[in-house]
Amino acid sequence: MEEFIGLDPSKPEEYYGFVSNHEKRNNYFLMVFFIAIVVIISYAFYLHLKKKKEDLIFSGDNN
Repeated sequence: MEEFIGLDPSKPEEYYGFVSNHEKRNNYFLMVFFIAIVVIISYAFYLHLKKKKEDLIFSGDNN
C-alpha cells in the first residue's frame, strides 16, 4: 500500500478544501445575508430595550 503525499490531480478541487469562484460567491452571499439578519435582530432588540427603558422612566416619574 503506497501513500500518496501531495495533491492528486485526479481528485476535484473541493476534495482539498479549495472552493471555486461560484462557491465563493455563494458563501459570500450567505455571510452577508447572515450578518444582515443579525444586525436587523440586534437593532430590533435595541429598539425594544429603548422602549422598555422609556416606559420604566415614565412609570418612575409617575410614582
